[in-house]
Order: sequence, then C-alpha cells, then structure tokens
Amino acid sequence: MKGERQRHSSPDALRSAYDEVLRAEATKAASLPRPLASSRRGFWLGLGFGLVAVLITVAAVVFWPEGPETRPIQTAGTQSRQLMAVALEIEDYRRNTGRLPTSLKALGLDLPQIEFALLPDQQFELRTSTGHHALVLRSGDSEPRTERYPAGAPPESNRRR
Repeated sequence: MKGERQRHSSPDALRSAYDEVLRAEATKAASLPRPLASSRRGFWLGLGFGLVAVLITVAAVVFWPEGPETRPIQTAGTQSRQLMAVALEIEDYRRNTGRLPTSLKALGLDLPQIEFALLPDQQFELRTSTGHHALVLRSGDSEPRTERYPAGAPPESNRRR
C-alpha cells in the first residue's frame, strides 16, 4: 500500500535513517552562532575586561583625594534661613543656660561657613559669605542684612568661631 510505513524495517534502512538524522543535526548545529563564553577568545576577553575594571576601581579608591564635591549649592535665601536657624539655636541656649555659647561647636554645630562672634552687652553676630557680599545677622535682628566687601574681596577675619 502506498503511504503506509512498513512495520518491519531492515537494519540497513534504520542505519541510513539514523545517519541522515545525525547529518541534519550536525548541519543545524554548525549554522548556530557559538556563544562567546564557550570560546577561549571570549574567556580571555572577558577576563581582561574584568581585570581592567577592577584596576580602575582600586585606583579610583586609592588615589581619589576626598571624593567628589557633595556640598549642595547654597543661595542667599538658604544661607539667610540657615543664619536665622542658628540664631534661634543660640537664643535657645541663652534661655537654658543664662549665657551665650563661646562658639558654634559648643552648641554641637559644625558649620565652617558661618562665623560666630561675641559682641559687648551679651550680643552676638553671625556672618557668612555669598561671593562679594556677606550676610550678617546680629542678635535681635529679624533677618540678615547684606554687606558688600570693600574692593569686592572678603576681608581677613579674626573672629572667634
């Protein structure tokens, strides 16, 4: 009968069918791209890139002086609010102890951009630089005032911090 398979195949027919399947699989496998990791070139290339990345990272950690600049940009408005907040801390300290602090560090504040000076009659002054101007807040003031530095340069300061 046509179209029907024989139930019993000869060993030669089985062998030829098996060989044909092997050839088809070999042809299919040869046409597929080889993964990069399976080749020796890919292994050494990956290893080389990994070592370069590690060396760059180690060099950056060892030789970077202090890290990138992370201070936020401050505008005159934020500096003004910061002076007012520090003044409130000082007034709170005065209410609790009956005297002014000797420095901002005595309040637990580490603000190198703000100068603190004790004035006569239990008064204080806070000062910070904004380019060619200074923001100055004295005790009792409701907001800082702006002072222009002479000749556009900040004067040398001998104030206590």
